[in-house]
Formats: sequence, structure tokens, C-alpha cells
Amino acid sequence: MYAYVGLTDFKRRLGLALDNVSHDAELLGIQESIAREFDEHCGRTFRVYLATRYFTPHESRQLLLDADLLAVTTLKSDEDGDRTYEVTWATTDYDLLPFNAAADQRPHWKLAITPDGKYSFPRISRGVEVVGKWGWYEDLVTVTSLLAEALDATETGVDVDNGNDFQVGQTILVDSEQAYITGINSNTLTVVRGVNGTTAATHLDNAAIQVYRYPSQVTQAALLHGVKQWTRRSAGYADRTGFMDTGLAPIREGLDWAVMDMLAPFRQRVAV
Repeated sequence: MYAYVGLTDFKRRLGLALDNVSHDAELLGIQESIAREFDEHCGRTFRVYLATRYFTPHESRQLLLDADLLAVTTLKSDEDGDRTYEVTWATTDYDLLPFNAAADQRPHWKLAITPDGKYSFPRISRGVEVVGKWGWYEDLVTVTSLLAEALDATETGVDVDNGNDFQVGQTILVDSEQAYITGINSNTLTVVRGVNGTTAATHLDNAAIQVYRYPSQVTQAALLHGVKQWTRRSAGYADRTGFMDTGLAPIREGLDWAVMDMLAPFRQRVAV
């Protein structure tokens, strides 16, 4: 459950009144659907998530990844094919490549053994287990508002200093927990706790809150495609536009050229 555009920004682009919430659920559903459509088109996701992923090495000295990697929690290998990962690698045993990915605001896509590394990648099916943080890039904005209450691990109504600092459809980070905002009532956020592989936890009053931000090309493409989706919805999802006396033109389904141009730099071009 995630979106690359907040509901306030989307409504502004559509020219809808911000205080009219009658279509909010539908608008949020459009942006959530667009996020998944973009991920499928690009072959990657722009959200940040925690997960355990498994890989089959084809070389002993390097491992190509089929997902964007931001940081490694643990790297283990299975030396005998029993799917028990008995060897735990130290950070000195491998490099994350490209070396300057974080400085370039890009992910790592390959692991390589270091010159003094103790191990090599076993060339067996599902021979490597990587527990880590995945996604294109972790871009966080710290907002002025703090938590206005202490939270337990189950509460879904989150009080903050100022609800105007947030948008429905945003993913926030408090300590190490991500939460997804599905509603805002004054200074109370309705959220889904522990999203993207994180764990719902307790948090202290006045804890800092950060908001995830995504590449501008992706958010602008999501706004543009969202306008198209909303316009088609308003027209009953007709497959043609125009007038009978001047002619009808077909409406392009799927992503239009402007959206694809914005997303082109992010498309995964190498199959692993």
C-alpha cells in the first residue's frame, strides 16, 4: 500500500477543492494503482522496503541483483545446497556496487567479493540470502510536526502537532517504523502501521516524523497520468474523444508518451 503522489497535490493538479473529500477514496485508489503500474513498467519500485531476498549466483566473484539494494543487514550463503544459510559474511568480505551509488542518489545493483574477502559466492540455486533495505533511493524530509502523543504498537489514529504538514497517500517514518497515511482529520492521521516490511512499535511523545519523497520525474509522471485517469473516468472511460461533426480520435490506453519519457531513465534494462 503506497503512492508516489499525495492526495493534496493530486487534487490541486485536478483543480478540485481541497476540502471536498467526497472523491478522496477514489483519487487515492488511482494513485495507488499508478504506483504499481509505474513499478511494473520500470521493473523496479521507488518505495523503500525491508525484505529478505534470495539469489542464484552465476559467478563466484560477483552477484547481480534483481532488485535495487540500499543497505545490507545480513548476507549469508548456503555452501551445500540444503537451503540452510550457514555462512554469515562480514562487511569486509563484500563490496556494494556501484561504490558511489548513494552519492548519485541511486541504488546498488551488484555485490562483489573484496580482495581480502574470506568467501566466494556459491554457484548453486538460491545460494545467497540478503536481508536488507531495498528501493531506488531513500529520500526523507523531516517535517516540523512531531508526534503529539506516545504511541503503542497498535494505534492507528496518530496525533501530530499539525495535520496540515501531511497528505493522505504519504508514507512517513517514525524511528524505524514506516506508516501509510489513509486519512487526516484535523491533527489526527489515520495510518496503516508497519508497512513496507517494517515493524509496528512504540514511540515516544514528541518523536520526529519524516516523510518519504520520490524522484521528481516519477511524481510528475504520476500527476500527469492521474489527470488522464480522472478525465477518462469523468467521460465514462470512453475509448474516443471529440465530436461527431468534426471527428473522433482514439484515446491512447496505458501510459502516454510524455509519461513514458519521464520514466525512461528509470527503466530496468538488464535482466538478471
